[in-house]
Amino acid sequence: MSLGIRQSSSAKTWTKVLLEESEFSLKAKKKSREHTFRRMYMTVFVLFGSAILVISSLFYVGAFIDVGKVVGVSQADRVERSKLEMTSGNKSFGLGPLESLKDLFNVDRVYMRAGQTIVATFDIPKGSEITLIIKQCQNRPIIEVFDCQLIGEQSKKITSKNKGFFRFSVSKPGFYHFGQSVRKRNGQQLEAGSEYRIIWQRG
Repeated sequence: MSLGIRQSSSAKTWTKVLLEESEFSLKAKKKSREHTFRRMYMTVFVLFGSAILVISSLFYVGAFIDVGKVVGVSQADRVERSKLEMTSGNKSFGLGPLESLKDLFNVDRVYMRAGQTIVATFDIPKGSEITLIIKQCQNRPIIEVFDCQLIGEQSKKITSKNKGFFRFSVSKPGFYHFGQSVRKRNGQQLEAGSEYRIIWQRG
């Protein structure tokens, strides 16, 4: 003779309620986690996007405002100081802390309005030559800061002096990238910083 244990209807109902509450709790926790992750991803996305916009704006603002004047050092002052430093006295290559700080004003790409100038001040070893290059990029706001699609180029090769400066003037507004190539007469390519110095600055 076997005894069957039958669960009362009230017990079944209570068990069902507990299961439903457990499932509801799990769903609520899952939904909360998903919401937290979405907020976290959105925060990271907004912060990253904001950082990109802030960094990119630094390449444009100088075309309209001389930020250096706020601290009493205008663009013209910085250029003249760079000329004086590069063209007078004996200077060893390699960047110390002071030179690194000064080179914060150095640029290799900026937005320029028509008629504005960029000055390259250089100090290269004797027996070498420098080719200065300025490239105009296709108009693609923000993207052009990181990727220049070339639509025009100017260059200037200097072989007669190892210290000096050269001023480029642009006739069209746009975003420009700057660069240089320094070689010895035997064709050996030199490395910026350790073997020569150059500073690109708004004129």
